[in-house]
Amino acid sequence: MHRTATLLSIAALSVILSAGVAAQCNPHNIAATILSQDVPIGQDIVVNYVTQGHHNGMWLYTLQSLWTGAIPLEFGYCIPLCAPVNLLGANYVASSKAQFRFTVPLEPALVGLKVYLAGVISNGTQLGTGTSNEVLAHLRLEDWPLP
Repeated sequence: MHRTATLLSIAALSVILSAGVAAQCNPHNIAATILSQDVPIGQDIVVNYVTQGHHNGMWLYTLQSLWTGAIPLEFGYCIPLCAPVNLLGANYVASSKAQFRFTVPLEPALVGLKVYLAGVISNGTQLGTGTSNEVLAHLRLEDWPLP
């Protein structure tokens, strides 16, 4: 019983703290753009990232969520997504650029989902940490454009 109360207290504190996190986040230092917001199942989601020069040679991780939010990261940066978050892949940063490509499974149950993606770099130093803005992808059927 004591363990359950402690877990509930921690969960409540997390909710209270995360409610005010967005105003305390550093500006994003990685720019993310999506090739196309309307992505048919079976096709690729393509996200292009432009980073600062000191991120060259680092790995940029692309995360996915169904919601936006602010997940605190070190040095005042926040990932602009809301839990639960999935790691979709990692891409090497070269010439201040990285590109993420993910083929959406050919699964009709995915049609209609709105998927948010964002990138993050974190090597344990303030200079080596960065987050991108979130981008939105609408999953659809090939012959059914969204309004």
